Amino acid sequence: TTQQDRALLGWRGRVAGAWDWETAALYSSNEARDTTENLISRSALTAALARATPDALNLFAGPGKNPESVLAPLRTTSHLGGRSSLLLADAKLNGTLWSLPAGALTAAAGLEYREEKMRSDHAANYLANDLVNTAGQDNFRADRDVRSAFLELLIPVVRAPERTWFRRAE
Repeated sequence: TTQQDRALLGWRGRVAGAWDWETAALYSSNEARDTTENLISRSALTAALARATPDALNLFAGPGKNPESVLAPLRTTSHLGGRSSLLLADAKLNGTLWSLPAGALTAAAGLEYREEKMRSDHAANYLANDLVNTAGQDNFRADRDVRSAFLELLIPVVRAPERTWFRRAE
């Protein structure tokens, strides 16, 4: 199963007749769980093979020869899953600074903030590596915050071609 949510708000406008601005806020999350049935439990299989009683698993008996009472305890269910989320806010401004002989000197500037989170949610038998033909792994949790800013200038030196200068930091 998967559930995804997303909300986005944005605004834009014009300041002093020559400057355009834009800002937005976003929140997005995703949660997923993948459940698998009829997996074989490594510990139950080992125990069934080690029995010296009539209810032992006999690998050499042939198809259909082991009773369901021996096979059913070997089967198990497991799941893998996790959750991630993103929170983002940004603001941008661009417009004309001056008119030059070769054209308009324009600038653009902006800021962005991102908060990213991620975590896993795996079943105990998966974490314990107790499933045949799967490789167990640990649950994890990670997050980071990213802040960035940019400034760009479009400087018309001659009518063509354009030259752009920019600076970005994250």
